[in-house]
Amino acid sequence: MNKKDKRKLVDSYKGWWHSIKLGDGIISKGRIPTHEHVKCWKIPEDYFNGKTVLDIGAWDGFYSFHAEALGAKSVTAIDKVIWGMSEKNISSKKGFDIAKKCLNSNVSGILMDLMDATPKNLGKFDVILCAGVLYHLEHPYLALSIIKNLLNDHGKLLIESHCDTTIDTDKPVMVYYPNDELAGDISNWWGPNPKCLLMMLEKTGFTVTKYFEDYTNLSRFIFYCEVP
Repeated sequence: MNKKDKRKLVDSYKGWWHSIKLGDGIISKGRIPTHEHVKCWKIPEDYFNGKTVLDIGAWDGFYSFHAEALGAKSVTAIDKVIWGMSEKNISSKKGFDIAKKCLNSNVSGILMDLMDATPKNLGKFDVILCAGVLYHLEHPYLALSIIKNLLNDHGKLLIESHCDTTIDTDKPVMVYYPNDELAGDISNWWGPNPKCLLMMLEKTGFTVTKYFEDYTNLSRFIFYCEVP
């Protein structure tokens, strides 16, 4: 695909959420600076190398393609809410498909809800990415158990999530957003404080090796976890 055709294809989609470098100096016009965010994550150089990777809630697929570029053996991306929408609703799977074509990528995209995922219908993975997903789920604690079940022995989980830092308490608590209290988005359900998410991860069987705040997006935290 030449540069002109690539530019035309990328510009044909107006619903980009991720900013993705697609070659030839072309970057999708996403609404969030994904490249800046991922720098803050401090991902070790060999984190994905030679690993089977699952990206949960992939949307346009920035993190899927990033893992592939960093040497993942294979990458599977799943999404249900965004990919289940038609293009007339702005969000759809079109951004992912365009990026995959431009990058000549081997990432596999599957229309699937995390809550329906099992090792039998999806497989098991060495590394799972869960970025910007947990607080959208009605049952986040259950979701963490499902994720753990999808990991191989000694597998790793990299989770990025909104955490409510406004709560003046040392206790593990989670704020419930019944309407659009968080960012004006009715699909945001929960805001655990960092201690709550830490303990949820530990109680579902993960060892949290480190966690820290995303300086580019305050109230977002990154957790590095492993299955013992």
